[in-house]
Amino acid sequence: MNSQAKSAPLPTRSLLVLFCFAILGGLSAGKTDLFNSIMMFLFGLLFGAIALMLFVWLLSIFNSRIKQTYDKKSIRWIVNRGFLLMLPFTVLALVATIGMDWQVASAFASAGIMTSSTAIGVELARLGGGKISSSLLPVLGGMVTTTAWMLLLSAVATII
Repeated sequence: MNSQAKSAPLPTRSLLVLFCFAILGGLSAGKTDLFNSIMMFLFGLLFGAIALMLFVWLLSIFNSRIKQTYDKKSIRWIVNRGFLLMLPFTVLALVATIGMDWQVASAFASAGIMTSSTAIGVELARLGGGKISSSLLPVLGGMVTTTAWMLLLSAVATII
């Protein structure tokens, strides 16, 4: 993105981000039976979809200047692009869980969410967003998303 935000997000980016959330959810199940892993995979997929929608909704409300300057879908493009940073954390979680038998997928998911939200804030600031709406809101959103991920993940794991 050189000087302006792209108008339409690529569907493959959204799918890749959702797939990252799903894999991290599935890896968080540990070495349990296949049913638990599939259920946690589906939880990750659902959580990722809700998290992306809430991020776009929250940032769209408070960044009307960017929406007016570029396009209505520019915030969605920025959120999808920022959350692509979940990919390296997902790969690291795969290597750690499968290759080294470590159960640290939740830590990698939290780090990925916080890194992604910071990247979203940087992009919003670069495009002329306000100080609070481009720096504070994405980080607060990342903190809430990380907290929700941890709490809901443990709740779903105990239910299953």
